[in-house]
Amino acid sequence: MISNRLKKYIAEVLGASIESISTVAGGSICSANKITLVDEREYFLKWYNQHESECIRSESRGLQELATADGVRTPQIVHFYEGDNILPQLLLMEYIPQTSPSRADEVDLAEMLVVLHRKSAEQYGFSEDNFIGKLSQVNTYLDSWGEFFVACRLLSQAKHATRMGWLSGEGEGAFTALLPAIKEHLNALSDPPTLVHGDLWNGNVLWSEDGPVLIDPAVYYGHREVDIACTRFISPLGRAFYDTYQQLLPMEEGYEVRFEIYNLYHTMTHANMFGGGYINSFHETVRELSGLICK
Repeated sequence: MISNRLKKYIAEVLGASIESISTVAGGSICSANKITLVDEREYFLKWYNQHESECIRSESRGLQELATADGVRTPQIVHFYEGDNILPQLLLMEYIPQTSPSRADEVDLAEMLVVLHRKSAEQYGFSEDNFIGKLSQVNTYLDSWGEFFVACRLLSQAKHATRMGWLSGEGEGAFTALLPAIKEHLNALSDPPTLVHGDLWNGNVLWSEDGPVLIDPAVYYGHREVDIACTRFISPLGRAFYDTYQQLLPMEEGYEVRFEIYNLYHTMTHANMFGGGYINSFHETVRELSGLICK
């Protein structure tokens, strides 16, 4: 529940009294609210009670980075507050009403990603570590895509898994044995490091009357295929999205196998956050990849 102190602070920032506050989707990790002012302006508020959390700072930084790619739409950031002993860390943004996506919207999303994926850098990584969900995400700059993905994505999550106790014994051995082949497989790609959303599934796209809007990023400069692979991890997008992207920015041969490699990371993050069937999926994927890419 939003405290009176927080309500007063938001009203001061926005320069008008608050008419109503309602809970909205988007608060699986943090609290999320729609703020309506007496002058009928509407805003979206995300906030954390945990003062030590850096997730909102990371989200704000990620949205700003995505917006540096001309043509990529993100929610406009109105205000970010670091948090203190009284008020929580918070991010205030424009409120974007949602609609159901059309085929044209999926084409627009594909075109937007092509723009995003043409923004390049000299190394893989990012200027700071950030988060994917509530888990830390390591973004140390490296020259090799295979080395980056193994060290900063797979091994980083493996440390979480080992601490939690679900990655050990034969399963850990099979995973470790797979890593050199993954590194070699990914290093064969020719694309340069490009800006990626990092957690691009259907729930992190807002479909508005003005087209798709990207939210909740886990940005870094990686290989563009990771975003396309992630869209297929839980809730695949429509055919128009994939066909348009492939037509505008074709992927190199063998991307279906690489999609399994990339989504091994998302399987690990979900196993670390939720356990259950994701752990079984992880071990199944390791076995399948061992048969596909290990010599």
